[in-house]
Amino acid sequence: YPLPFPCNGNFFLYFLFFSIVSLINLYSQVHTEVFYSDGSVLECNNKREVLDKHLKVTGGKVYTRFPPEPNGYLHIGHAKAMFVDFGLAKRGGGCYLRYDDTNPEAEKKEYINHIEEIVNWMGWEPFKITYTSDYFQELYDLAVELIRRGHAYVDHQNAKDIEEYRKMKTNSPWRDRLIEESLRLFDEMRRGMIEEGKATL
Repeated sequence: YPLPFPCNGNFFLYFLFFSIVSLINLYSQVHTEVFYSDGSVLECNNKREVLDKHLKVTGGKVYTRFPPEPNGYLHIGHAKAMFVDFGLAKRGGGCYLRYDDTNPEAEKKEYINHIEEIVNWMGWEPFKITYTSDYFQELYDLAVELIRRGHAYVDHQNAKDIEEYRKMKTNSPWRDRLIEESLRLFDEMRRGMIEEGKATL
């Protein structure tokens, strides 16, 4: 970030290092709170065999993604996200520029062009450019598989209801609905037969 006063290179490096260390300390506190919560947050389940498999696939390289939604122009918060996402992957890895294009009514090609222009202007080069919409069918098929395995269901709670049930640590009234019923309702959701906001998976 530009400083509001002149300084030499050494001071700037010190300032940058201090800022990064402060962010790391902040995130460490957040993660400590999460992993020592009351149990309402799922814990990390990375087993040794999973980590070993991941190491074989990636070769130890770090791959990240910068996922803007192309519904407007980038702002200073995106610059920070780019610094983290592209910066972490700079040494031997890669950062995907993934457009989170899930709301076609608000998105324009103009914004896509702008995002790529700014990413390049900031000095970053994407490892690969992808679009969430390219994976809609795959995501849908995976959702259906989750329902079939009993790991997902169609729910009709609104945001307020969900919050209340979570506070009470109580299952949704639709948690145990029949798998066949959830499959039928999910198909109706896909075909637009259910009013938006009246059902979620």
